[in-house]
Amino acid sequence: MKALEDYTWPGNVRQLQHLIERLVILAPGGRITAEVVEEAIASSNSSQQASDTLADTQTEQIRKVLAATAVTRARRPNSRY
Repeated sequence: MKALEDYTWPGNVRQLQHLIERLVILAPGGRITAEVVEEAIASSNSSQQASDTLADTQTEQIRKVLAATAVTRARRPNSRY
């Protein structure tokens, strides 16, 4: 409980809910220990940082392509406008 209480939860309730679900499913022997919680939190943070990095990379790449092609607005394929 202390590890859960001490964490700042940047993802708010949704992040806590997902972590608890993961702990219930993956806890060795059905026992959730402080070590298991800390590992899950660290893993969750790593996954979130990787997602942010990928999203940032994709956004930056799209901006570069739009700038290189002098496109000011992206549109759907097969769009008339």
